[in-house]
Amino acid sequence: MAFPWPDPDKGGLPRYTDHRPDPIQVIQGGTIVMNHCLLEAVVQEAPMLRYTQADQTPVTEMLVCFDPLRVDDPQPTLKVTAWRDLATTVEQQAQPGRKVLLEGRLMMRSTPRPDGGGTQKQAEFVLTRLHLLQPPQPAIPAAAQPLVPDSTSDLNPEDDIPF
Repeated sequence: MAFPWPDPDKGGLPRYTDHRPDPIQVIQGGTIVMNHCLLEAVVQEAPMLRYTQADQTPVTEMLVCFDPLRVDDPQPTLKVTAWRDLATTVEQQAQPGRKVLLEGRLMMRSTPRPDGGGTQKQAEFVLTRLHLLQPPQPAIPAAAQPLVPDSTSDLNPEDDIPF
């Protein structure tokens, strides 16, 4: 069913079609993929870099956590997967305790339960971009820290300082 919209090639509004992209897609095997999500989270476990057996493609997996919706709820965690060049970037830059903004696709995987009693669903986030929200916390070496406290802090501004 098409409505008589102005021609989009002549600067008008786009035509309505029944072939709009669906924000949720079902992939074979019962996997549900949401096209684009943003999630602010904290890296809970250090990323683990590995390589696929077939073509040695880098893959990084890490666990992140975020604030629960209610005060009494446990803190939710989510498995995040990054592929190829992004996998090596995540492995180098994402450190436990660092706040990040994750951009990617949220997937729900149905897997058989270990006890054989049906299936269980697990959420997984496939990363397309990583935004670091906190600057890295540089470790201050012991040699750079002052050995003596600042002795000028106890001076009265009215005291004369000899030169």
